[in-house]
Amino acid sequence: YHPPENSHNQVELVQQLLNEAVEKIRRSIQNLWPAILDQIGLIPSLKELLRQQEKVSGISYNLQVLGLPCELPTTVNVAIYRIVQESLNNIRWHANAASAEVLARFSPRRIRFIIRDGGNGFDLQKVTHSSPRSRFGLISMRERRSEERRVGKECRSRWSPYH
Repeated sequence: YHPPENSHNQVELVQQLLNEAVEKIRRSIQNLWPAILDQIGLIPSLKELLRQQEKVSGISYNLQVLGLPCELPTTVNVAIYRIVQESLNNIRWHANAASAEVLARFSPRRIRFIIRDGGNGFDLQKVTHSSPRSRFGLISMRERRSEERRVGKECRSRWSPYH
C-alpha cells in the first residue's frame, strides 16, 4: 500500500478543521453560560464585555452605574448580560455608531438598563415584519425577557428606534 502523495496535506487540513471546530465549541459554551458572571459579578462583567466590544468594533462604549447594585439571582444576571450583549452586537453590526452608552440604574424596587447609541436607528415596524433571520437579535432579547417572567420577575423592554 502506498498512500497518495497529498495525504499529508489532507491530514494537516483535517487537523486545522478540528482545531477550528474545538474553538467554536469553546466559544459556544462560553456564550451559553458566561462564567465571568459567577467569578466577578454583573457590573464588572459588563465592563469587561464593553472593553471587549470596544476592542473588536472600534466603537467607544461607556458604562454608567447609578444607585447601589444589588445581589440578583443568577438567572437575572445572565438575562441582563445577554440582553446587553445582544444590544451591543446590534449596535456593532447595524447602527453605524461611533459611540454608545449603557446606563444601569439601581433602585430598591427596580433595575433599569438603558442602552443608547448615536447610530442610524431602525424602523421597528419594518423589522418586525421582516424574516426571523434578520431580526434574530431582537427575538433573542425578547426570549431572555420571557425567561425572567417565568421565574416571577417583571422584565420589560422598549425600543426607541429613532433618535
